[in-house]
Amino acid sequence: MAYQSSQIIPECQQPSDRRWLTAFAGWIASLRTPYPRLDVEAIDDHMKRDLGFKDGRDPRYDRSLAR
Repeated sequence: MAYQSSQIIPECQQPSDRRWLTAFAGWIASLRTPYPRLDVEAIDDHMKRDLGFKDGRDPRYDRSLAR
């Protein structure tokens, strides 16, 4: 059974529609506010201890965890 290209590709996947949708999604993403960052210097010592910043060890940079 032979298919024409217009039968295989749905209408929403046409290149002009995809460009418009990509531009619109980029615009919406630019309106989003970024996530707040944790300022370690500004939090109390007991919070640093609870989060593991004051346990006396260096931060872990184990390559086996990055795999």
